[in-house]
Amino acid sequence: IVDYTLCNPYERQRLDLQMLEPLVHPPQPQQLQRGDLPDEWGIAVDQARENIAWTLQTLSPNALELSALWESFQSKLLVDVNSPDFSAQLPMEMDAFQAFQSDVCERTKASLWTVWVPKSAEVFRRTPPLYINGDAEAYYMSIAILQCNQIRSLVQDSMDVYQKFMEQHLLAEEALTPDPQQDALLWSVKPAFIVELLVNNTEYMFQPSFKEFEDMCVSVLEQFVTA
Repeated sequence: IVDYTLCNPYERQRLDLQMLEPLVHPPQPQQLQRGDLPDEWGIAVDQARENIAWTLQTLSPNALELSALWESFQSKLLVDVNSPDFSAQLPMEMDAFQAFQSDVCERTKASLWTVWVPKSAEVFRRTPPLYINGDAEAYYMSIAILQCNQIRSLVQDSMDVYQKFMEQHLLAEEALTPDPQQDALLWSVKPAFIVELLVNNTEYMFQPSFKEFEDMCVSVLEQFVTA
């Protein structure tokens, strides 16, 4: 559609885009011209343009201020696997790791509720919003979408660093190859967890089990995703 609009002189005139002609070299038309298109196409385009003109909420001072406010919170993730405090405690017991991450998640949530939410409300008390076309519902919907995207990015960033931390401890294929002289460097990061190898009669077992570790790691992930 964009190519058609730029290369068709009738569309450029209808949409008042002539001022772009010195800046953009319109692509050469290769397909249908306006006269060959069905009337329904032009009607649909006109209707879409009308809807956008009456419902689109352009950036307001409030939205810009909310975006600036979020910059001080976007680095406060719902999980901590990189701080010096966390690294100093490695390797950790499974329960200690889960308790540490739960505390981080709760502190971040508390910061959002007690600081971010009140400061967001203060933006609107200090600067009354200006509704485009007087549509208050559309305006506040756009603000809700803005802040939902901010929270979503916080969760996504938390998931990314958590995944990266776990991937550092994946068992490399080289570890399955015999290396009696220990010539290969297979592990270059601190171990994450403390695991005991127990002997029960003729059986060997790990404590905690790998299944318990898996359940705990998934539980931590679910905790900050559903926070």
